[in-house]
Amino acid sequence: DSSGHLALSFHQLGHRSRKDDVIKAIETECHAQIEKVLDAGICPTHLDSEKHHAVWSPISKLAAKLAKEYGIPAMRNLQEPVAYALRVLPWPGMGHAFRAAMLRTYATLSGNPSGVALPDLFFGQTHIGKMDERLWLSLAENLPEGTSEVMVHPGEEDANEMKTIGENFGRSWIDPARPVEMNALLSGKVKKKLEDGGIELISFAAFADATEQ
Repeated sequence: DSSGHLALSFHQLGHRSRKDDVIKAIETECHAQIEKVLDAGICPTHLDSEKHHAVWSPISKLAAKLAKEYGIPAMRNLQEPVAYALRVLPWPGMGHAFRAAMLRTYATLSGNPSGVALPDLFFGQTHIGKMDERLWLSLAENLPEGTSEVMVHPGEEDANEMKTIGENFGRSWIDPARPVEMNALLSGKVKKKLEDGGIELISFAAFADATEQ
């Protein structure tokens, strides 16, 4: 808009990204974000998108183009196996199931971007805000073969910090689950279950390196 903000909802941004002037504005914003990270001395290992805006085909293609331009080797695979997650993992609730199925449909229609490395699988959207110890133990027992990214939103239980974040950026319905998800990631039971299942924990940097070899 006139103040330089992309003040659009998820669906508005997706629909309007088909217009040349809007996708150009998105490209300008993405360039600025990547440049800011590089200027801070950080070398990005992959690209993903807040709220999964890259499920929209024009934005997904743009992200792949920028990844190649900046030598960023990988992107998030947004095609979560929702039906499988609903079948083998704890029931997340109808709202979660519907939202995950909707995003999976958008991602499938858009297709995976070409020219960048993608993990085989993605988990965490179907159970967003519910990635507790019980969920992790179930996922460790049912994780398919291949490389999976698991999305989590861990955080410390710090009331003052959360208050400050809320005042500056707005509160999120995920916030109360952050310490629960942190505890799950630090759980000795989860660690043992992963080890017993022969599951190797790697970073996106290691995944990209292995893909290039």
